[in-house]
Amino acid sequence: PQITRRILCEGKFLDSVSGKLAPRQWETVTKYHFDNVFAASLTLFEVANLEMWPDIMLSGIDSKDQDTAMKENSRPWVALYFIFIIFFCAMFFVNLFVGIVMDTYTMLKNA
Repeated sequence: PQITRRILCEGKFLDSVSGKLAPRQWETVTKYHFDNVFAASLTLFEVANLEMWPDIMLSGIDSKDQDTAMKENSRPWVALYFIFIIFFCAMFFVNLFVGIVMDTYTMLKNA
């Protein structure tokens, strides 16, 4: 049987590879997640840099509630959050770049 909630993830199971009883463990499947502040900051940094953002977005879409197993396409509206983050960060970095260029131009013009 598939374990769908963290509270049900207890006891031992028969490992099909080794044939031995092994303790059950509830683990995070992906490297990028929102389980704590540090991990969420790292995840948003990766999304803002457009590194692996489709994989991270798909993990977010597959996520359900806290302490429950992932289910494919359970929350498709989460994609809007990631698109907003990408758009917001892209606009921020473009404005930052234009500001630095204009500041440098003004500084060189006045020198």
